[in-house]
Amino acid sequence: MKQNVSFEPLIREIFETLAVRFPISCSSDEFFYFPHIRLNPHSWHQWDDFSPSTISDTVRLLNTWIDKLNFSSSASGDKEEDIDRLVLKRFCRVLLEQLTLVRMWQRQPSFYLHLANIGLAEALSSTDTLAGKKRAEGLPDFLDQAKKNLADVPALYRDIAQEMIIDTKIYYLSLKEILPVLSHAEKALTDIETYLNTMKVHPDFHLPDDVLERIFTFHLDTDLDFAAIGECIEREIDTMQSLLHHGAKNNRWQTVIKAMPAPSAGKGDVLDLYRSEIDRLLEFCLNNRLFPPDYDSIYPVSVATVPHYLKAIRTASSYSIIPTYPSPGGTFNIYDTDQTADSLREYKMLTAHEIYPGHHLLDTSRLRLDRPVRRHIERPLFYEGWACFAEELLWIMKYFTTHDQRLLLAKRRYWRAVRGKIDLELHSGKIDLAEAATLLKKSGRSDKNVLATVKKYTLNPGYQICYTAGLSAFLSLFEQYGKNNQDKFVQTILSVGEIGFTNLEKYLNDRVSINA
Repeated sequence: MKQNVSFEPLIREIFETLAVRFPISCSSDEFFYFPHIRLNPHSWHQWDDFSPSTISDTVRLLNTWIDKLNFSSSASGDKEEDIDRLVLKRFCRVLLEQLTLVRMWQRQPSFYLHLANIGLAEALSSTDTLAGKKRAEGLPDFLDQAKKNLADVPALYRDIAQEMIIDTKIYYLSLKEILPVLSHAEKALTDIETYLNTMKVHPDFHLPDDVLERIFTFHLDTDLDFAAIGECIEREIDTMQSLLHHGAKNNRWQTVIKAMPAPSAGKGDVLDLYRSEIDRLLEFCLNNRLFPPDYDSIYPVSVATVPHYLKAIRTASSYSIIPTYPSPGGTFNIYDTDQTADSLREYKMLTAHEIYPGHHLLDTSRLRLDRPVRRHIERPLFYEGWACFAEELLWIMKYFTTHDQRLLLAKRRYWRAVRGKIDLELHSGKIDLAEAATLLKKSGRSDKNVLATVKKYTLNPGYQICYTAGLSAFLSLFEQYGKNNQDKFVQTILSVGEIGFTNLEKYLNDRVSINA
């Protein structure tokens, strides 16, 4: 029997409990299965607690929260609250299964190194002058706990972590003058390195088939089985190959794109190209009313290169934002390969994807929402699908207009579809790492070490399919609701949060006139 459980206190309990126990995972936007939240005031002494006892208790709590959400309903029949309840229940289930089935906290040494580096960097960027020292003091215990937790580690994951340790040591060395207390963390890091060099590992990184399909279908919110995901990806590959072939007028499209002139930064830094494009895109989005109507501030974007200590696990440029309410703005990190002549041809598309009207606009819109569930939960299919759709939207709205730009957009879609194919087939055992690297190399990317790139894909099963599958979902909705009402379509999406495509369509059906 349904019961009237007070919903707002339950929301606060869930988010605050997780933010206290896992402050760095929650503060970062790189772990979709955690809420995106930072408590205020923030305890800089606190590191994520992945001890077995805390994991066990968190699993118990997640089951309790799911039961409460299952056996409760809105007393007033509030549709907004009903959607929030469904979104929150799905979120709790995903985190529960990530902790118990995927078990990144036991299988991935790089998971801890990643948290160690971004946690330290986060503190050092704080206005609290003691934040870096406080966080560095707790780092040895965090690394010691990581060493104790690691079990069932695949050889591939050990190798990725060993590479990351090299970069992490360089990072710590660069901070020694301002953070002498890091010498204790260096010893703990050396202990992990020694442990990794001697620990027993196994050759197979694959998850069981049922767990893998659960990730692709439920965790990533596709609601599609392997076959349907594969069909979506193959359809995109065929469509983009055809577009590239005809656009290149029967020449090799790779050769045609290679012959396109690359932009020059002139007297400025290469990053200035990206900064100038952010300004142009912001003006375009404002002029075309692509912001939610009550979007009350323009949130700044800083542009920098990807930190060296994250290159062992990063594969491309990225965007990040601190989850405070309201947001202070975001950071656009440019990878080295996106500063070469080959990649700079696409810098306008990359900026659209990461900033306007892509990730930055979506994130800043989400983080200013009044409803906590909408504000703190991200969904990969929605998140990456939106950024890919943002590039296509600028073609539809004639920001991109040239033949060369159409080819570059198609190349990017083809490349992402190939990545999705690699992800699906690599994790399901249809191809091995060498075959995956060959596929990626044929997609037209100029990565120096494609094998290293596909190795990193294994750390986050299924994530690479989100770009193509998410784009497909947004294009389908746009075809029905957005063609004749582009600004209202975008405003609606940005005003409701990452609630999944089924729920989103309900809002579009209510707010956007199909025949406008």
